[in-house]
Amino acid sequence: MFQFFSRKIFILVCLLEHVLRNGIVNGVFTRKFSNEIIKIARNNYIIISQENHQRPKHSRIMDLEIWSPFFDRMEKLIPIFKNTKEAIDYCQTKIMFDHRSIIQPTVVRMFIHYERILKKEFRGNLRDFSSLFESDYSWNKSLFKFEGKVVSGIFYWHAYLYLSIISKFQRHYKPSTICEIGGGYGALARFFILNKKNFDFKRYVLIDHESSLFFAETFLRQNFSSVKFSYLCEKVDQNAEVIFCPFSKLHHLKDLKIDIIINTGSFQEMPPDWISFYLNWVDDVDASYLYSCNYFGQSIDNLGESQNFFCPEMSANWSLTYSRQNPTILWMQTQNRDFGEFFFERNHVGTKNNKNVKTIKCNQDFMDRFFKIMNTEDTKLIWDFVQITIRDLNYVPKEILFLLEKISSCPNFGKEAIKLQTQLLLQVSKTKYADLEEIFGVDC
Repeated sequence: MFQFFSRKIFILVCLLEHVLRNGIVNGVFTRKFSNEIIKIARNNYIIISQENHQRPKHSRIMDLEIWSPFFDRMEKLIPIFKNTKEAIDYCQTKIMFDHRSIIQPTVVRMFIHYERILKKEFRGNLRDFSSLFESDYSWNKSLFKFEGKVVSGIFYWHAYLYLSIISKFQRHYKPSTICEIGGGYGALARFFILNKKNFDFKRYVLIDHESSLFFAETFLRQNFSSVKFSYLCEKVDQNAEVIFCPFSKLHHLKDLKIDIIINTGSFQEMPPDWISFYLNWVDDVDASYLYSCNYFGQSIDNLGESQNFFCPEMSANWSLTYSRQNPTILWMQTQNRDFGEFFFERNHVGTKNNKNVKTIKCNQDFMDRFFKIMNTEDTKLIWDFVQITIRDLNYVPKEILFLLEKISSCPNFGKEAIKLQTQLLLQVSKTKYADLEEIFGVDC
């Protein structure tokens, strides 16, 4: 009983502190937002966007259907942002880079659990976690001072991703060149830059659409005045600590030694052609590891923003060394979405077990077995796995459609696969997709 009331009092004190802090931030003390940074980021955006528009239409990379409305709005608004505050507030609230929300008592109550979970899961990285905090330049209504540092709900999401990535490396291996595909406004990049003294940091490369890079450059320049930034147009600046790379300039990175490539939450939103474009580059570049945290195991009745049935489909040059279904904090914040966390190593001999599957016990079991049979040439093994999954799970994961497509042209089970695939696709077509306008508030 005492513990219950003491926790209630603690939350009330935190809320009072938040109210006082908001009064200071919005009143007497104001953070210094920059007009010059906006001009720099906007100039880089204009140069690349004009160059892309001058290219023949057939030579441009295919459009990202789900992001087209956002890009259209960005194109209209980027020229009129007056300062970094307007741009940062917009990208954190009106674009689906993440699910940042206003601070409420129910959210604050969850901070206690988030702190406990992260400290328990990453006991060997407590120093890294203790040095993380939210940016003072983030949307003010989402910020809260908790246990002596500024946090937000989405802060713990990004903190999990950061800690999960660095914990996968052995103690003697410290990544120096980090590359992120689809880094949004740079939230994860900021954590690596904050903790750069804890490992052999040389540079962080953000690869994205030029509209997204405008917000990443605005956010990161505002947060780090002493960091050397570079916008990639022709060749890599070897002295730059942060490089903004439009995807149209991806070929300029071909000679760069990359320790790890990161993708969180954007492969899932790309159609298969886009996935192939990036993964072909991943194969060609000199990279050692790839970390992916994207949708996996979603029911075909709840695909959300998914634009493909499985990602990332790595080549034979890569082996899966770690997998996890629905990490705790990610699941707590998005309980209607299923995530898969994967860590791949190049030219590492992974364990393979292509024995017949007799039962699927849970989502994690499905994930583990899926990766063991997805590249097999034994079509019967894949067909049996599909049948058993549908039988044992109370839903149909979208990756089943990916497997059915793989064996649809095979003589043994092709007809059965096409028939089942058609039935499931009809079920997908009847699915009521979430209204992105309503969920993410993309209106201006």
